[in-house]
Amino acid sequence: MNTVTIVDCGSGYSRLSTYSPPHTVTPIDGTLPALHKVLQTDIAGVKEWIRMLVEKIKEPEKQTVYIGATGGLRDALSSGVISTSAIAQFSSILAESIAINATFRVLTGEEEARLEHSSAAFCAKICGFSDGIVGVGMLSSGGVSSQLVHGERVFSFATNIKQGNALGLKLGMEQATAQYRNTVTTTIDGIIPPTQSIVGTDGDIFLAIEMLAAAGEKAGIGGQVVPVPDAMSALEKYVTKCKKEEAEQKALNRIEQKTWRDYVHVMSSITGSKLLSLLNPNTSILFLRTYSIPGSSMPLKPSWALGKALKLLNP
Repeated sequence: MNTVTIVDCGSGYSRLSTYSPPHTVTPIDGTLPALHKVLQTDIAGVKEWIRMLVEKIKEPEKQTVYIGATGGLRDALSSGVISTSAIAQFSSILAESIAINATFRVLTGEEEARLEHSSAAFCAKICGFSDGIVGVGMLSSGGVSSQLVHGERVFSFATNIKQGNALGLKLGMEQATAQYRNTVTTTIDGIIPPTQSIVGTDGDIFLAIEMLAAAGEKAGIGGQVVPVPDAMSALEKYVTKCKKEEAEQKALNRIEQKTWRDYVHVMSSITGSKLLSLLNPNTSILFLRTYSIPGSSMPLKPSWALGKALKLLNP
């Protein structure tokens, strides 16, 4: 197998990328609507989504196409917004299409975490970040769920950063961050009680990816291997800084609604601080959203999609 196209159906939209060995990724122009929203329409809407997918892929019938849905669709299923029959109908329509050879799956949180971890570990190894490290773990925060992996321990949490973002736009940062922090803490403590929260051993490194990596970069610690306590401090300082800036603007009657991405970084920092509190303080963490791979003109972005591509290309 020389190439594989992965369709990452996230909570906001669906991203398409073609992967080739040894480590080349080519993003396909444009994106598709979020699959979980399309599945709430009708058969015509589903067929139109598949038609757009086929149109974007070069010779789709001649390559392997893997469509994977993550937190957004998992959340829609668990809340009853989407039924299992809608999933079955989509799979049936996809299988009947002669224009594309595609496989569809709703990933479990654990599957998503494992694939994210393998992709991040792959990138870190090529770039030399994990040389001589005892163990390599991973922390990830997406729009709906967050993942933590260390060895055989795999956790997936419904942290709903996008809901936190919506709270920020509605309530303002001070009130929204307090409410969101309580929600995240309650959720994670319900899965990993504080008395059992130490993960990792001395000398380990954890790789932060996705929105959490972006938050670390915003907090000024991107691309650095930072001790966990220092990383927690930097993220909390970033949250405090953003809250202070908004309060100052409000006092001057200059308050403007913050952009979607501004709030996402703040909520990601809150989630990250909680996740980092689960780690042994003698471990370190690297916040890096993309890796510049030696010998490649395009950087690689760790993700479950890259992890799945690596698995398909190197069975």
